[in-house]
Amino acid sequence: MIRGLILFYLNIKPTHGYEIQRFIQISGMDQWTKIQSGSIYYALTKLEKEKNIKVKREERTGSRVRKIYEITELGRNTLKQE
Repeated sequence: MIRGLILFYLNIKPTHGYEIQRFIQISGMDQWTKIQSGSIYYALTKLEKEKNIKVKREERTGSRVRKIYEITELGRNTLKQE
């Protein structure tokens, strides 16, 4: 479920893991999905290794580096299948 949700959101726009987490919280999905923030980052790493998403760029905020991910063509096909 989390893979499909991440691919769906990245199909709308490139973003980072924290924004996906906030989307889940604001939309109320966290009430019924029980998705933890660690699960989001784990899924992002796995999706990147599978070439479903890629790092578009990195943003620095102080000492923190945020990876901005975007969906690939393979990711769009995976989203359609899921």
